[in-house]
Parts: sequence; C-alpha cells; structure tokens
Amino acid sequence: MPPQIKRLAIPVLKNDTMEPGLEAKLTDELRRRFAESGWVSLADADQADAVLLGTVTKFKTAPISFSTSDYAVEYRAQLRVSIRLIDRDQVVLWSDDNLVKVREYRAVADIFESEANKTAAIDWLAREVSADVHDRIFDGFE
Repeated sequence: MPPQIKRLAIPVLKNDTMEPGLEAKLTDELRRRFAESGWVSLADADQADAVLLGTVTKFKTAPISFSTSDYAVEYRAQLRVSIRLIDRDQVVLWSDDNLVKVREYRAVADIFESEANKTAAIDWLAREVSADVHDRIFDGFE
C-alpha cells in the first residue's frame, strides 16, 4: 500500500450473480480483514485516501462426486471477483479482474444440512478472497 494511503473505504461490492447475499458477505470479510490488520483505517468514501471497489462476477456450484444411485454427494463452489483499488484521483493502484477461489462441500440427504454446507463453503470463499486481496495489495507495494 502506498504510504500516503492512511484511510480506506470499502463500499458494498456489486453482485452480478443470482446468489443473494454474496456482496454483503464478501464486503464484511474485506472490511474485517483490513480493520484487523491495522495498516489502514476504514473510512467513508468521501473521507478516504483510496477506495476498494469490487464486483462478484460469477458464482456457480457443480456436482463433482456421485453416489452409486447417481445422486450428487459433493459439489464444487466457484467464486469469481473483479476488484480494484483506486486513489482520490481515480488512478488504479492495484486490480485483479479475475480473482477466483474454489471450495468443495458435501451434499447429504438432509436439504438443511446440505445448505449449511454450501453456506460454510461460501463463508470460506469470502475469507479466502478477502485474505488474498489484502495480502496482495500490501505485498504489491513493499
């Protein structure tokens, strides 16, 4: 992160997928990650030295393992995000238009448990994306 960037805004990401809530979950994780690191403070966009803007461009799940009865027993969730860090002058300081993370999760006969497994996979994906974005931004400017 350039040394002149002391305050960072992270507005709610856009969600171009049909999966509701991804933008909120990912935004919350990004804010948590940057706040916990303490390298910058979070601020509103009008008070910030830089803004982290992003869009969830893809979310899909696909079966990858099947039972002997031909039922899906494992799925792969894929999350793709486009994200960029811009300064007050709209100069792009860092960007990645194709940040992809993948996580497998189990499907079981109980639909509620399967949905809980999917939710846990989404939570993991959000944590991984936020960690990757945070670390790559700070590593890129060292």
